Amino acid sequence: MDSYRRDTIGFIFQSFNLISYLNVLDNILISLKMTTLSEKERHARAVELTKQVGLYDHRKKTPSQLSGGQKQRVAIARALASDPEIILADEPTGALDSQNTKEVLALLSKIAKSGKTVIVVTHSQEVADFGTRIIRLADGKIIGDERLKDSYPIEKKSHIQSKVLSRSEIFKTAFKHFTHTHGN
Repeated sequence: MDSYRRDTIGFIFQSFNLISYLNVLDNILISLKMTTLSEKERHARAVELTKQVGLYDHRKKTPSQLSGGQKQRVAIARALASDPEIILADEPTGALDSQNTKEVLALLSKIAKSGKTVIVVTHSQEVADFGTRIIRLADGKIIGDERLKDSYPIEKKSHIQSKVLSRSEIFKTAFKHFTHTHGN
């Protein structure tokens, strides 16, 4: 299941889940460590993603220097990093104002039009209406299924292959996080 998730699904969270001491570029790069891309290819991919989400000029800023909409665009770029087939977004606009909501929805729509499956979990009718299909759930059961417009064509499978992080890479990353959050 882990390899399927790693290879197929990119996650976008309402609370962004960015690493506070890493800049925009490094927040994207960290997810690319789980790919077989070379360091040079990972860097080029991360830079390209900052451009795609409109944050190239902010790539050296940390999350505390960004607006909520900018943080969500970093989270979107990170979800796209390994070129997954499916993007799963949990309330991606829940913490955003109306202008940033429109910008994030436009970006998610662009991603869907590029051939990716974008699944958005939301309580907002405005957000739901932005999709091509609305499936309503209650108590874990489907209570409605409405097609708003034709689906976008699906693109071919990703060319980026994932890999499991080595134990040393996991420990190094955890140690960096621990020392940053608990002092030196």
